[in-house]
Amino acid sequence: MEKETVEMWKAKGRLGATILKEDYDAIKHFIFSILHEKEAVELQELLNEAHNNLSAIIKRDFTLQLLEVKQDLEVKGLINVTRQANRVQFISSIRKNSKDRSYAWGTRSVK
Repeated sequence: MEKETVEMWKAKGRLGATILKEDYDAIKHFIFSILHEKEAVELQELLNEAHNNLSAIIKRDFTLQLLEVKQDLEVKGLINVTRQANRVQFISSIRKNSKDRSYAWGTRSVK
């Protein structure tokens, strides 16, 4: 049985990690649902909320995957991440184009 994967992107056009599409979609949906409720969210709050809400869907530790999906969405221009001098990050949605462009990037099937 083939499982679809998503190749994520890092800054400067470098390829990032590859994860299962179903995990990518769950994490992406979660991030956007939080940003729909709030204008901006601090990264630590996002991680805490994710552990409360996604642990029933993704049965393994997904903290690294969440950080990689966040970075992928930032590189694709779908979210904005503001980094403060004390290393605190705030994530906000970029609403200039509501069309989901993420499927134009690196989705493929593997066995």
